[in-house]
Amino acid sequence: MVDEDAGGDARILDIAQREKMSKKIPEGMTELSVYVDKDVKLKFKVACTKQGKPMGEIVNTLLKDWLKTNE
Repeated sequence: MVDEDAGGDARILDIAQREKMSKKIPEGMTELSVYVDKDVKLKFKVACTKQGKPMGEIVNTLLKDWLKTNE
């Protein structure tokens, strides 16, 4: 719902919330949100695009490899 008195910002937030709620997360997966340097994200995104792989796939592999040596 949108508070009509809240103005445009509330409408934008409502749209963003609906888009996030409609996002389908694959079974057995969960969402992970982290903060990284902007330049690191950009370089990572470019490298993943060049390889034709989703960023999530690479992050998942990196985390699994890290856990093998740190659990």
